[in-house]
Amino acid sequence: MGVFTKRVLFADLQRHATVEVDAVIDTGSSLCVVPEPVAILLGLQRIGLSDFILADGRMTTFPVAGLRVELEGKIGFITAAIGPEEAQPIIGASALEALGLGVEPGTEKLIPEVIRLLTMTGCRTI
Repeated sequence: MGVFTKRVLFADLQRHATVEVDAVIDTGSSLCVVPEPVAILLGLQRIGLSDFILADGRMTTFPVAGLRVELEGKIGFITAAIGPEEAQPIIGASALEALGLGVEPGTEKLIPEVIRLLTMTGCRTI
C-alpha cells in the first residue's frame, strides 16, 4: 500500500466552486474523503449514507456526495465520503482508478494506468 501527499483540486460537479488541498494518496482506502467544511464550501449535495471501516477497525457511517477531482492533469468524477471537520482529505483507490492513475511501487510517484475496457467492449486479445 502506498501513502503520500499530493496537491489536489476538489470541485462540485459543475466546477462552480473549487478548493485546492493537500490530500493523502492512500491505495488502502476505497473512496475519497472530504472534510465537512470543504464539502460545505463546495456546496456538495449529499446523495446518501454509506458504512465505512476506519483504519483502526471501527465502523462508522458518513454521508456521501459526488465530487470532481483534478490531480496531475487528470479529471475524474467520483463518490466521496464527507468526513468530520478534522478529517484529512484522502484520495482512495477508486478515485485513482477513475483518474486513470496508479502508484509506482516503492515510490511516491503517480503513473498513468491504462483503463481496461476489454470485457465491456467485447475485444479479444491475441
